[in-house]
Amino acid sequence: MRRLLPALVLLGVTAVTLAMPASAGTSSVKVHSDPNDTSSVLDIRKVGTDQTRRLVFTGIRAWDPFSAGDVTFQDNSWWVFFLDTKGRGKADRRLFLGYDQDDARFECDVFIVGGGFKGQRAASQSNDQITCVTPRSWYDIQKPVRIGVEAYDNNNFVDRAPNNGRYVGI
Repeated sequence: MRRLLPALVLLGVTAVTLAMPASAGTSSVKVHSDPNDTSSVLDIRKVGTDQTRRLVFTGIRAWDPFSAGDVTFQDNSWWVFFLDTKGRGKADRRLFLGYDQDDARFECDVFIVGGGFKGQRAASQSNDQITCVTPRSWYDIQKPVRIGVEAYDNNNFVDRAPNNGRYVGI
């Protein structure tokens, strides 16, 4: 139970901050909204990001509740963050959020584009949202980060946030 308590506290704090409007001024979490523009359960409603000196927080809220079966890595179903951390105009990191049947848990996996696997962490999932905390050192952030998020269901593209362009900053 002692090992589970920090994860539960983090899940609660993240859930509250993703639910709050960005203008509330009580948090540095950046929350971006995306329209209800697909019929998929993976339709992105909100994207939340934040960073500290040591950690990067990422989260997605869907328009509809989802389950492990909707975002199973082994079925090529997930959300993926494309992060440009060096200001070169293209993603150099990818963060996948979904359910891993092998580990029997929701998790996030970080990859270096063209350089392989960086690491994985357990993710928190509740009803219509999934959140993850990873070490900032995995990203080698050198410039303001530009972010795009996409949803895939059985390897088929279903949604993008934002629909055009990229979000700026974590």
